Amino acid sequence: MSKEPPKQSTYARRDTTKYCRFHKENRHETSKCFQLRDHIETLIQEGHLKDIVLKKADKADGQKDNRQSGRERKLSPKRAGDEGAINTIFGGPATGKKADSHGVDVKPNDVLVISARIGHREVHRILIDNGRSVDILSVEVYDQLRLDRKDLQPFHTPLRGFGGVEVRSLGTVKLPVKIEKAPCQKTVLLDFVVVDTENWLYNALLGRPFLNKAKAVTATYALMMKFPTEYGVGMVKGSQEMARRANLLVYKDREVHQLYTISAEQANEPEEQAEAPKEFELDPREEPEAKKDEPTEDVILDPDELSRTVKIRASLSGHIKAKLITLLRDYRDVFAWSHKDMLGIDTKVISHYLSIDSEFRPVVQKRRLFNPERSITIKKEVEKLLSVGSIREVKYPEWVANVVLVKKKNNQWRMCVDFTDLNKACLKDSFPLPRIDQLVDATAGHELLSFMDAYLGYNKIRMNKADEEKIAFTTDQGLYCYKVMPLGLKNAGAMYQRLVNRIFAR
Repeated sequence: MSKEPPKQSTYARRDTTKYCRFHKENRHETSKCFQLRDHIETLIQEGHLKDIVLKKADKADGQKDNRQSGRERKLSPKRAGDEGAINTIFGGPATGKKADSHGVDVKPNDVLVISARIGHREVHRILIDNGRSVDILSVEVYDQLRLDRKDLQPFHTPLRGFGGVEVRSLGTVKLPVKIEKAPCQKTVLLDFVVVDTENWLYNALLGRPFLNKAKAVTATYALMMKFPTEYGVGMVKGSQEMARRANLLVYKDREVHQLYTISAEQANEPEEQAEAPKEFELDPREEPEAKKDEPTEDVILDPDELSRTVKIRASLSGHIKAKLITLLRDYRDVFAWSHKDMLGIDTKVISHYLSIDSEFRPVVQKRRLFNPERSITIKKEVEKLLSVGSIREVKYPEWVANVVLVKKKNNQWRMCVDFTDLNKACLKDSFPLPRIDQLVDATAGHELLSFMDAYLGYNKIRMNKADEEKIAFTTDQGLYCYKVMPLGLKNAGAMYQRLVNRIFAR
């Protein structure tokens, strides 16, 4: 099996401090002998060392047995529930992988439904909803927890979303929620809103407050949720069976139309014996229907001006409708019924300046030609803007832009100005704009919401006198420039938001 070791080459340099047992001479250390490694590899490939070489799978099984029995080597003491668990993940944030979705038959619209311990009871059929700003608990679960309804704190905000109807809550209660998969577990204290409704199919709903407190991340594709703990990253798998069972209950009373193919023999059978093919899977989910406009009614604000009316929802309750009509009539002077009613904002309050970089040269765009129909539309729009004082004629402007017609949803034309070249020369105004998610979250806890619709709000801000001719545009009738801030300017949105902040700050 063995052979004589090769003799030392004549050009090798001897080192008396090192000895190789394979070559039996002072040359190098045995552990660093390349020829010994090659010789052992050759013997393994020829099958001479198969009795002393362990396969990879056998080695892994042996190590597993050693860990379980504890006979081969002494292990450090373990905590209860540590068997087969990963305590810590090194190397960066936790991310999903293909193994996370093992055993999940993913289909569209499958929701994440889990089980957790709420209070002192294990609660199943809990919906995880990233879009909900409150945590909700059904009154049935609240009663099963043997809690007194007198302990509920008042909560007067109506909730919408259970079948499209408004549901008033019974109150709020603080309860601990525990999610776990040994050894990783986390407990958070939540403010649950207790509701009483017959149209809800879940025992509880955990929204963004729970996800933020638990620092949890959901993956709807794999139907799982991960959360950090002191023992590593915990993971809770959703129950696809409970999710689809609840989904079927939603559509159990809905008529479902499906088309499938049957054989001629099945078609000739009596109706009570004909069955659908076994491979046919009936999914009762339908495409969402378009939401119909709710009925409205007209309200006259001024008895002397019967044509000045506003629309309100006809289904409003009596006391809310009466208060709303009184409010609208008390502030009827704030409504603008024509361009003449819109006086604009005083320049002492705010005006728009153009911050043009001096390195850019003025650009005069080549005039575009329009067909007769569009030319008539542009002419009418120019005449309307002249009559209300929003534009004026200008001579020898350095910056000239073209007008652009954009068709609106009602098939009418909107005249815009192409300020592309001017916007490239203007510096960016980094005034912060509001985030829609923060605005939505700010509405939580309020029964009524107020919105301000500023009709042609941009045109209420005056342009700086020195910058008016820089926003000139050309038409078949001549050259004109805006006296008010138009749509399309680079920093118009930031300027308008600055004005809105000043209005509501006062």
